[in-house]
Parts: sequence; structure tokens; C-alpha cells
Amino acid sequence: MYKKIIVSAFIFLMSFVQLKAQDSLMKNHIYSLDNCIDIAIKNNPDVTTKSYLASSSKIGLEQAKSNVFPSLNAYLGHSLYNGRSINIYTNSYVNQSFNSGNYNVTTSLTLWNGSSIQNYIKKCALDYKASELELQQAKDNLTFQIILDYLSVLASNEQLIIAKSQVETTLEQLRTMQVKFDNGVVGMGDLSDIKGQYSKNELMVVQQKNALENAKLTLAQTMNVAYDSAIHLEDISMMTSPKEYPSSIEDIYISAASKLAIVKAADARLASAFKNIQYIKSQRMPSLVLSGGAYTNYSSVATTSTLLSTSDVANGSYALINNEKYPVYESQSTYASHNISFGSQWKNNINTSVVLGLNIPIFNSFQVKNKIKQAKLDQAQADYTSKTLRVQLRQAVERDYFNMKFSFDGFKKLAEQVNEYTTSLKAATIKFENGVLTTVDYILTKNNYDQANMNLVAAKYDYIMRTKILDYYLNDLK
Repeated sequence: MYKKIIVSAFIFLMSFVQLKAQDSLMKNHIYSLDNCIDIAIKNNPDVTTKSYLASSSKIGLEQAKSNVFPSLNAYLGHSLYNGRSINIYTNSYVNQSFNSGNYNVTTSLTLWNGSSIQNYIKKCALDYKASELELQQAKDNLTFQIILDYLSVLASNEQLIIAKSQVETTLEQLRTMQVKFDNGVVGMGDLSDIKGQYSKNELMVVQQKNALENAKLTLAQTMNVAYDSAIHLEDISMMTSPKEYPSSIEDIYISAASKLAIVKAADARLASAFKNIQYIKSQRMPSLVLSGGAYTNYSSVATTSTLLSTSDVANGSYALINNEKYPVYESQSTYASHNISFGSQWKNNINTSVVLGLNIPIFNSFQVKNKIKQAKLDQAQADYTSKTLRVQLRQAVERDYFNMKFSFDGFKKLAEQVNEYTTSLKAATIKFENGVLTTVDYILTKNNYDQANMNLVAAKYDYIMRTKILDYYLNDLK
């Protein structure tokens, strides 16, 4: 028990430290790749829309599951009558103002309806699964784009560093050449050549700065945040020498077809379309419903009578006995009338009912028939979408794999070229400093070396980006 507490506390502490470190980086305009991805997902309108759709599908699934429960409803109605109306208590006409009330509680439970409820639950569950996968796909697409934009910024920044280094190197050579010119060792032509090379290198710095700012702008727009020229990105560990991609086309495609959210979402939509057909077909079946209720009512003119007294009173008739008349008496009661209280009426008027009903659909203007036709058409469309998606996926994998291979070959050749030009530049520098090599030949050698380095950086990042595309198919972006 204590061990679990210590481990949990340690994990929490490490998470807190990591969050603090990330906050510190962001305050200094330094963003990690994870920061950029999190911000982009938070701000992206497509992800937000997909999130709302997923939440809506979840509510639909919850409602479908709730349909298995019985309904329970209460009704309270109070009415005011004027003139000739029926007294609901005596069911006779009265001509006076009075009020009455009807109250009931009813319930209903579907016992069987051809598995319509169960099929609808399964359909909604598949719709929810598809919407969740589509949300994940939107996040994956955005993550993939952020990675590419992030790498583009790093590539531009690395090329800017190389360009600045070239300026520094050329500046040193210009200073040396200026001293030689002042001492009459070299002529104006050699000095002008070096100055021209220096200006060319400075122009390259300007161009690379512009490329870097454009890359930052693209990243900011993908993140859906305001552009900030002060933003800096954390460097990420990358290959320093080309390594061949380990997976084959078939391995990549099989993984993509089984792991990518967009493929699984299409399969879920297809399964949902099939369940929708079953759900609609079940509406042709009879439904067995058990219902019941409890009812009572009230009337303000409902009265009852109380016996006050009873006495014998001559009724005006006579009985003839032995030719003599005797008066006839009868009992006469005196009653007092008073209204029945609301509580008594509520209690005395209660009645209940239980109904077992069978609803048999016979003709409904071909509504179910046409719904089935539409559902089958939707299923055919979903099936076509799923199959087409797989064809397009295979084509994309093949295209991107061959592009990666070409990029890999180019990367290797440029790495070899840089090694050769490095050796050549070292030899040319020694010759130039000793006056054996002309300025023009030296500048040509240096330009070849500088351009090769720039090309190598571009090729390196191009290859990394193309491997990231394949990582995306393998669902292994991070």
C-alpha cells in the first residue's frame, strides 16, 4: 500500500516538474514539438468540430440505451367551468361555475419489437465509434502536419546557421586578403573577388532568414496562433547519417490498413449501415407493449349528505279498516349537504389499469420499404468508400515509399559529395593561403563546398520528412 502511494507521488511530482519546465520554455518563446502539437489540437477548428460530433454521437448512444427502460409520466390538469357543463363526479349536467381536476400516472414498457431497440443500440454504438475515430484521425492529421512544419523550421534554421558560418569564414578571408592587398602581395581583382563572394554569402543569409520566418509563419498558422518572430523551437534528436527505412511497402500498407483511424472509421460506418438495415427491417415486426396507470379526479361541486333526524309524518293517505279511515304515516329523514374534501375525492376516486397491447403494422404508405431501400443504398456507398479508401491508401504508400527511397539515395550521394568537397576545400585553402591557387579557383571550390552543405541539410530534412510520412502510415508519429 505504501509502495503504491510513493510511486503515485513520484509520478505526480515528475509530471508537475515536466509541466513547469514546459511553462518555462513557453514563457521564453521556446516551444517543444509536444507544445506545438498540443496547442494546435486545442485551437484547430476541424478538431473542435469533430469533438462536438463525437459528443453528439455519445449522447445518441446513451439515449438508444435508455430506450430499453419503461416510460413514466404524470399528468395534473385543473379546469374551470362556467354555464351548462357536466359534473364529472355525478356525470350529470349542472348550470353553475365550478372547477375540477384530473390526475394520473402512466407507464409503458416495450416487451418485444422485433429487436428494433437492440439493433438501434448497436447502430448508435458503431456511429459513436466512427465519430471517435474520425476525431482521432483529425488529431493525427494535424499532428503529422505540425511535425512537418516543425522540421521545416529546424531545417531553415540549420541552413541559416550554415549561411552565417559561411559569412564568418569569408570575412576572415577578406581581412587576410585586405592585408595582402595593402602590402602589395595581391591585386585589386583578387580583393574584389573576395568582396563579391562576401556579398553573395551575406545575401544568402538574408534569403535564409526570410525562409526561416516563412517556415515559422506556416507553423504558427497551422497551430492557429498569432505569428511571433521571437519564437524558437527545441531541437529534436535526428539522424546524422542516412539510415535505410526498415519497413517494406507491404508491411507499411498492412499496418496502415489495420491501424489508421480513417480506415477503422470507414469500417465502423459500413458496419453501422448494415445495422441500420436490420433496425429498419425490425419495424415491420409486431410490437408487444405493457402499459398501465393510476387515475383519480376532483370536482368542486361533488357533495355528500349527512342524516340529521327521522320522524313519522302523515302522507295524506288513508287506510280503510272495518269501514273506518285511518291515516297513513311514513318515515321522513332530514339531511345536511356538504362538499367532499379534495383529499377524500383524491383517495375515493382512484382507479388503475393494466394493458397488454400488440401493435401489428399492416400498411404505412411504404415508409419502411423505402427506408430499407435508402439504407441499402447507404450501405453500398459506405462499402464503396471503404474499398476505395484502401485502394487510395495503397497507392499513397507506394508513392511515398518510392519517394523516400529516392530521397535516401540522394541523401547518401550528397553526404559523399560533402566529404569530397571538404577534402578539396582543405587542399584549396592551403594552396590559396600560400599563393599557389588563384582567387577565382578558390572561390569556385568554396562555393561548391558551401552549396553541397546547404544541399545536404535540405536532403537530410527531406528524407526525415518522408520517413515521417511512412511513420504516419504505421501510426508511429512520436
